[in-house]
Amino acid sequence: MDKNFLAESQHIHNKVLFDCINDSLSQFRPHGKDGAPMAWSRLSRKLKPTEDFTLEEMFEITKHDLFRMAIMQAGTLPRREFVFGGHFDEELFAEIREKKLATLLCREIVDNEP
Repeated sequence: MDKNFLAESQHIHNKVLFDCINDSLSQFRPHGKDGAPMAWSRLSRKLKPTEDFTLEEMFEITKHDLFRMAIMQAGTLPRREFVFGGHFDEELFAEIREKKLATLLCREIVDNEP
């Protein structure tokens, strides 16, 4: 394989990990994932005290979130498991990707909708 391709793949992988961890850690921000409301907003200002969690608990929750995201495999790539009789089964591959994407979208709705 080309060294540039491997380096770019590693860079993308690291960025995905960083973004996922950053997203998980944002739940511990004082105003949660939504951020501070605008000064003129009538929404109640709910502050989330960070004293509720120790550093170890925050790490464990973030690690659990990262594992949950990794298990989802919504962006799965073609693998040997999709080859039957020497031919790549595109229909099975598309079906599995579609199911994983649907599961991911359902999880997003559950996490973000009141």
